[in-house]
Amino acid sequence: MFDKLKCSCLLVLLFILFSQQKISAQSETVVIKNSLLRLPNQQFYLLGVLDGRTDKSEIGYFTKGPFNKRVPANFTGTLEDAFSSYLNFALSKDTTKTSIVMKVMNFKISEREDGTDEIGKAELQVIFYVSDKDKLAKVFQTEAIAEEKGADISLSHERRIRKVLENVLMGFNNSGWQETPLVYEPMSLVKAQTTDVKTFDNTKKRKWNNLVTGHGAFGTNAEGWGISYYGFNVSESGGWFLTYTVSYDNYVVDPGLIIRKGYNSLDLNYGKIGVGLMRRIGEDFHFAFNALVPIGAEKLTKRLETGSVLETNNIILGLEPQQCFYFMTKSKVSLVLGAGIFERFTTSKVYNFDIGLRIEVGIKF
Repeated sequence: MFDKLKCSCLLVLLFILFSQQKISAQSETVVIKNSLLRLPNQQFYLLGVLDGRTDKSEIGYFTKGPFNKRVPANFTGTLEDAFSSYLNFALSKDTTKTSIVMKVMNFKISEREDGTDEIGKAELQVIFYVSDKDKLAKVFQTEAIAEEKGADISLSHERRIRKVLENVLMGFNNSGWQETPLVYEPMSLVKAQTTDVKTFDNTKKRKWNNLVTGHGAFGTNAEGWGISYYGFNVSESGGWFLTYTVSYDNYVVDPGLIIRKGYNSLDLNYGKIGVGLMRRIGEDFHFAFNALVPIGAEKLTKRLETGSVLETNNIILGLEPQQCFYFMTKSKVSLVLGAGIFERFTTSKVYNFDIGLRIEVGIKF
């Protein structure tokens, strides 16, 4: 029975991992729809857009699949081309007015879950420059965020992109930028300057997570099942974090081992408490090292030569290190799959050491 359970769990785990790998190889394209933007008393025309981001490989991400795998998002061409194409259509272009260059310092689209809803966000930080041939003078800096909640938020990313572009341009138009003293610098120097600035959320937030799993443990001396609770705080900045564990296990010990030790039966139950360390390794995969202390009781029976049965009850203590890999997404509620190995040291009268495979299935919330 245990062999069939092990094979089934491993096949399910491999299927999930393979499907996630297929999703991770995909990418999504965003196309900004043309629409008109009328700014009152517009005293400028847009000469061009510069991309000042350090990482130009993507513009953010979509979430896809049952486990909300993050999929990179991009425009068909470059960010400069996409923004320029849209703004050249949206804005009036009176070349008798002041020529302006908009430099994008930070831009990102993203999705996250909030219960049964999804939240889509677009974030944009820009600097506006007055242009004079091959020179630029900084006159205004601003940022904007557009966020919406809905059932399928992936379909409306381009609307939020238009919204943040509209907001930064409205802010610039109403800023009184004409009164800013002009200090020019070479356009080539401005183009060369990139930034990793993240002004929207640079705090290292921590969020408490609850994880409940059912597990099977298949050792050389004992096999069984159990349930576990893990509690942990995750920092968005990454790194190692502490986990706290409470677990209950029920095991069936190898009958041959029981007989060799001179007993007829063994009933073994115990709980475990412990702490551990976990670290994200990739987008949705984690490695965990746990150190648990088993505390429980074993009930042994031995048939004596007189025909009577001797019953012995013992307190069980021990140490159980575990090394496991977990799959779980960053979403608020996530399916969790885990697999790893364990080593168990106990004060049992039947066996003092065991090593084996551990498989877990559960939910994070």
